[in-house]
Amino acid sequence: MRYSSLTAKDMNSIQEQDSAKEQAKQTRGSLRDFSNQHKVEMFWDLNEECKRDTIFKFKIDDYEVLLDWEQVARLGRWI
Repeated sequence: MRYSSLTAKDMNSIQEQDSAKEQAKQTRGSLRDFSNQHKVEMFWDLNEECKRDTIFKFKIDDYEVLLDWEQVARLGRWI
């Protein structure tokens, strides 16, 4: 089990996000930054080529990167 240094007060300040169904319709979603210091968003279905190759855009504040979902999922196994 993981433990976090966030308090109940910190957790209350984190806004609830749209449901998964709503985010899928929007082709974008917000992710929680548990440090409460950054705006984190993910965008998918950018174009037909990106859809085919499972490429998505990950944005933190003003920084944007294009990532391959297959690679992210593979590395996510170790978390």
